[in-house]
Amino acid sequence: MKSILLSLSLISSFAVLAQHEQCSHKISDLAEMQAFEENLTILPSNVTTDPCQKVRVVVHVIYDSEASVFESDGMITEEQVLSQVRITNQFFRNDSLMYDPENTPLGFELVLAEEDPYGNPTSGILYHDGVELFGPAWHEYGLQNTNEDAISETEVANALAWGEDDTGNRYLNSYVVSKIDGSQGSGTQAFAYFPTSSVVYGNYNLFNAFGSEELEDEYGQSFDLKSYTDLGHTWTHEVLHNFAIFHTFNGNTCQAEVNPVIQGDRVVDTPPQTQGVGCSGSCGFVSNNVMDYLSQSCKTKITPGQVERAHLAIQNSLADYLVCTESTTGPEPCDVNPDFNADGSVNILDVSVFASSFGCGDDQACYNDLHDLNCDGTINIVDVSLLFTEF
Repeated sequence: MKSILLSLSLISSFAVLAQHEQCSHKISDLAEMQAFEENLTILPSNVTTDPCQKVRVVVHVIYDSEASVFESDGMITEEQVLSQVRITNQFFRNDSLMYDPENTPLGFELVLAEEDPYGNPTSGILYHDGVELFGPAWHEYGLQNTNEDAISETEVANALAWGEDDTGNRYLNSYVVSKIDGSQGSGTQAFAYFPTSSVVYGNYNLFNAFGSEELEDEYGQSFDLKSYTDLGHTWTHEVLHNFAIFHTFNGNTCQAEVNPVIQGDRVVDTPPQTQGVGCSGSCGFVSNNVMDYLSQSCKTKITPGQVERAHLAIQNSLADYLVCTESTTGPEPCDVNPDFNADGSVNILDVSVFASSFGCGDDQACYNDLHDLNCDGTINIVDVSLLFTEF
């Protein structure tokens, strides 16, 4: 009976999601997904995670070499890609621009690949001419979500996806495309697959919904982004689908759930709801959840239950995507002194010095490795906490 309920729930939720235009999660194989869901319900909630908590990503930018002067070719800069990776990691760490007191840190970080499957160095950002690869249909329609004249994600993934490296570890493939169903504006902005062994596993994103406008000044560029998708939440949302997180409105009802583990979004601490609208929410409350369809300014958090489900999914199906580092066996020891001004005590003067680099990563000029107290390459709320333990 439980298997039947899971199957019906999966089919029902998929049909509901197909009615919405902003995004969709996709299931490659219903039987595989059902087995995955059943495994999640029997794993212990305190399952230990891999000590390597970095998910390796390769970003494929597929542009339109025949774009007219009246449209973009979708060839975004490496800096725009880096801004997206960085803002998503800030959300997952709950720090800097993405800090919110109700947000729950995910405990995993996304890192661009440093080596390709053959061991060659890479930036993790690849550029492909879509017209050269897929013909004139790429110029006219780009990637398919519902338009049968467009190029399917199966064709794209079969042509471009990185699989295993020589150690058996895998890459999370992210595709940034010039059009979806012939559009660069409204309609589907992105979609993603839940965990699957299929080559299509990954996420697929419109170029102008991929990046962070708030980081433009730091990178010295104006990014090619739409005003309603310029905070970087779209990719964050899609990656969470890759980690098996449903929309919060997956059950499409305000009615209480009898068993939230197998109903709605399968998360206990997200109340049942219909799709949120603007910043007014639904069912009498505003979820403020990045997995709802709220206006981007109102997407500020994920819940502990969503984090637990993501951890279980990664432990159950995605351990091969985790890497510590591709060049060493582990991080260097961290031995940083929080007495930044060397006056013999940790006090308010050190806080003042520290503030000058708060929110900076090791790819920025404002980064100061003396202020990175946990040596993770970013000066964030964790370093603040370490600083005040010595205050």
